[in-house]
Amino acid sequence: MIVNLTKLREIDVIEDCDKSPPSLPELNLEGIDQRLQEAIEEGKIVHREGISRTGALVYAAIKKKFDVKWKGKLLCAIDESVKIREPYGINDCSGNEQGLKIIQKVLNDFYSGQTANKDGD
Repeated sequence: MIVNLTKLREIDVIEDCDKSPPSLPELNLEGIDQRLQEAIEEGKIVHREGISRTGALVYAAIKKKFDVKWKGKLLCAIDESVKIREPYGINDCSGNEQGLKIIQKVLNDFYSGQTANKDGD
């Protein structure tokens, strides 16, 4: 339960508790680290060292519709048939014509949404 303490006016203590709270189970740090590494490899975690915020947002926009992977700072989409270089704009794409049109449309929609969000601030 979450309580908004700014609305709290009074506390009534019904009874004091002398018992210790139950102990927490031990964490499987090895398992947590393994899941983290898998998430990074699968691209579920988009924050990567050396990648700009725009790059991470473009990655997330493409990932909603298509498989996309990082290769260094290069984004590879649609079975690696399309590659997107920094600064991840519409004109920074290369690849086969059909895949290129699809990814450029995704980028166009993404950047149009970014402009609309800035105008709405």
